Amino acid sequence: PEQVDDLPNADVPRGFVCPITQAIMRQPALLLHDATVTPSTYDREAISQWLAEHSTDPKAPGSKLNMKSVKLLYNGDLARAIEDWAAAQAALHRTSQQGQLEQRLASIRMRAQATLYQQQQQQQQGVVQQQEQQVLQPVQHPLFHFAGPE
Repeated sequence: PEQVDDLPNADVPRGFVCPITQAIMRQPALLLHDATVTPSTYDREAISQWLAEHSTDPKAPGSKLNMKSVKLLYNGDLARAIEDWAAAQAALHRTSQQGQLEQRLASIRMRAQATLYQQQQQQQQGVVQQQEQQVLQPVQHPLFHFAGPE
């Protein structure tokens, strides 16, 4: 699956990783041959290339295989487990990204609100200072004229 390629290998279960490529298996295949006691699973492409080049079991490189007895059997259960795990990981990744985006938006909103509040406070201070200056200025009215001592 395409989503498998985008996942980091650090948290991948060991059984999902091909022993040859050290990558998540895309098409897990069991290697069966006449000397098989316990079959091992590899990525089909990787084990096919290995067998073409070496004619040995990767886990027993010194032993030549009778290539007529070699069979690769698709491991469908493992493939489904890998697909399910990859889908769950992709969903977690999307949820994590969405949460990070929501946190950034909340932070931006808070900064915008703080800036708006500061601007309102500054405007209010300006109005108060203007009012104080008006109160301190002497009132001149045509009907009331105060003449100071002469």
